[in-house]
Amino acid sequence: MSSQNKRAGNRGHSNPDKGAAEKHFCHWNGDARVTGEILTKSHPLDQEQENAACKETAIRDKIRLVIEILTLVIVTFYGGITYLQWHDLRHNFQVDERAWVKVNYQFPTNLKSDQTPVIEATLTNIGKSIISTSFSEGVFEIINAGNPPSLNLSQARTQLLHNPIFPMEVAILDIPLLDKVNYKNRFLSPKELEDLRAGRSYLAVFGIVQYFDQFGPHWYRFCAWHGYNQTVPVEFAAINCVNWNQVGDGDLRTHH
Repeated sequence: MSSQNKRAGNRGHSNPDKGAAEKHFCHWNGDARVTGEILTKSHPLDQEQENAACKETAIRDKIRLVIEILTLVIVTFYGGITYLQWHDLRHNFQVDERAWVKVNYQFPTNLKSDQTPVIEATLTNIGKSIISTSFSEGVFEIINAGNPPSLNLSQARTQLLHNPIFPMEVAILDIPLLDKVNYKNRFLSPKELEDLRAGRSYLAVFGIVQYFDQFGPHWYRFCAWHGYNQTVPVEFAAINCVNWNQVGDGDLRTHH
């Protein structure tokens, strides 16, 4: 019996925690996964720094936007100024280099009842460009002293087509007194001659010159008058004749 007890004592007592250790021991096989969300809470100081950084970024973005808008405005303004300067330079160059027509008049000095009076209009190119083509037309009228010229170019008139006219060269447009019915040259009647010499009427000439050069079409409207009373000063109602004298660009032949 003692030997049995001895063998039993040699086996000793089992570890009471051994089962528990084996029960809580995890074997890692390299195929584990962790799922879920990790929640963090920022420190108040970190949050203030982040807000300050966001505000600074927003301010920089606004400043950059303002700078970009100002830059666009300045560039647009500068482009407009540059275009206007270029336009002015081009206009000044054209004004300096283009053709210009000047008209001088020679009224008849000795009126007679047995010949057709003729007003000579001398067209001079006082510009720097060649006039490639010019079209002129003029009207000769006898006007009562209290009336203005009609400035009507739809009546009997003289026309001249001339080309070319070089700088400082001239073209002559002779404008005779025409019959308004048959468009032929006519004489002064004795009554017309008497009224002119007495200052009760005057002579007027008006018309247009349409001409073309390298810069395009241009026009010149002209009007002049002349009285023949040498003893008593006479005022003629010719203010609209003065205002008719103008120059411009474009084609007037279809608008008068």
